Amino acid sequence: MALISVTVSDEQPEENKEFIIWVSRTLYGLCKITIYEDDLRYNGCHLSELLELLHQAFANTYVVKDILSSESNDEVKPVAFFAQCLLSIYGALLDKEVDDLEKRAAKYLLKILLQISNYHEYHKELTEINQFCVIIEGLSKRPKQDDAKRIWSNLQGEISSNQLKKEKSSMIYISYDRSDEKFCESFIGELRKRTSIPVWVDFEHVESWDDMWEYVLPVIQSATVIIPILSTAYGENTDKFQEVSYAIGTSKSQDKSKKLIAVTTEPDFSFNRAWMEDLIGEHNLVPFDNNTDNVVFKVCAQIIHSKKPLMKCFPRITKRS
Repeated sequence: MALISVTVSDEQPEENKEFIIWVSRTLYGLCKITIYEDDLRYNGCHLSELLELLHQAFANTYVVKDILSSESNDEVKPVAFFAQCLLSIYGALLDKEVDDLEKRAAKYLLKILLQISNYHEYHKELTEINQFCVIIEGLSKRPKQDDAKRIWSNLQGEISSNQLKKEKSSMIYISYDRSDEKFCESFIGELRKRTSIPVWVDFEHVESWDDMWEYVLPVIQSATVIIPILSTAYGENTDKFQEVSYAIGTSKSQDKSKKLIAVTTEPDFSFNRAWMEDLIGEHNLVPFDNNTDNVVFKVCAQIIHSKKPLMKCFPRITKRS
């Protein structure tokens, strides 16, 4: 790997370019193998090492153009590959207990993606990956994430009005038990900081003496995202069973796919009622975290996630998000 040092000087003789490109292609190929390994290692080399070297090679425009325009039989194109790699391990940037090498890999993925975003011709490819956009936007709002901030700034001009219109036509319905109202208020406050999608929760619209179902029914019908706030008390509340059942039934009858994203309020939460596991268990579940901001970050990522999962080629995503 010491050979990559050839690629990092400011100017390269023309005769070295073919060799530099060969080294860079080799590094890229190794990255495509290593990302699938559980420990992110291949032949003793960690993904973070490969990405650091490739980041150095990407200082050369001709290397960037060669790698990103390469034709192959792979289903995932190079730009999408780097974006999806980040989606697979971005959680390392949020988790203090994650291995330092994995944090380093995520760090260099961001640096490579920043290099890519400096070229306008790749903006469209990046912004078409919706989950990538929401992750970058979320990271850009966090401290010490300068690379994410610069990526997000670079991509602003490509964010289409169609995406904004789609977001404005959506609505989030929050289903919760009264005993969890304090958590719910905190969660909604953070959620509204991260998305412009309208959020509907009953305590902002309905008095305690009103016929709750009369108000809730049409909201569930029109909502595009249902977020149950799960707790032991939620499972014991028969009204919540009615809400979730109706939401799923409405989605099927209207031939309209609603996203159901459940958030747990208790450490080591487990379903205490069969109906919860039957109706909610198969859907996206965001586990309890003392940091509400982390919970909201993951929820927003699930909201944006396309119906056809972007991450199907990276099974590790379930462990890293």
